[in-house]
Amino acid sequence: MGGLMARYSVSEAAIRAINYGVDLLLLKDENALRFELHRDLVEAVRQGRIAEATVDRSLCRVWSLKYDHGLFEQGGAVDSAAADDFIRRDEFRRIGVEMSEKVRNVVRLEPGILPLKPEQKVLIIDRITGHQLRRNDYWNYPGMFFEFMRRFSDNLGFCDYDGRSIDRALAAARQLFDDYDLIVLTSDFDRSEAADADRTLAAELAGLGKPVIQIASNPYPELLIPETVRNVIVTYGLMHEQLEAVSRFLYGR
Repeated sequence: MGGLMARYSVSEAAIRAINYGVDLLLLKDENALRFELHRDLVEAVRQGRIAEATVDRSLCRVWSLKYDHGLFEQGGAVDSAAADDFIRRDEFRRIGVEMSEKVRNVVRLEPGILPLKPEQKVLIIDRITGHQLRRNDYWNYPGMFFEFMRRFSDNLGFCDYDGRSIDRALAAARQLFDDYDLIVLTSDFDRSEAADADRTLAAELAGLGKPVIQIASNPYPELLIPETVRNVIVTYGLMHEQLEAVSRFLYGR
């Protein structure tokens, strides 16, 4: 709902999201806003802004999924230690790779910018995300995008950043500017960090005068993608499979 919340109140954004097909609202606030939103959604149904049949369909879908996965058994208690074995299955990995390829959205590209050539000198400015720091394991860790890109080229530079260090990332880009042909930037929208931090960095890099390819986890211009960035690929996340897939795409593999 982040894109809608940039234009509307939380309640109005939720109502519109539901009517656009969303049936899971993950409201993170642990305060009175939860109760206010519930009240406003109930009122929207009463007023006919949200069809009651829409609510019924969503409940049936979500409850059916929970039932199929055994979440109504034993009060929903599960063995969380078994999750790691499940996600390491080959089938789970195959689905992750397939979905990363299918959801990738090329928003805009300059003619001839892709595929990248191994001899091109590329500066990677890579976003450190919260989930990379929390997991920081063999599968999900800071810097893995650089590792994936190294499979196709040795002519790479690297700088990482988070929402609090965009000034250092920009300074590094300016210092290394003359040594590289273009910049590949990964960007993420994290509502818990400084507003527009990643978007601001993307705009600043675009103003340096060399091509920038922005790999964005979020499709909304208001939140992440400046109009001045002329090459934008949306991956809807910066997880292992998504970064691995987009690295192959950049080099035409």
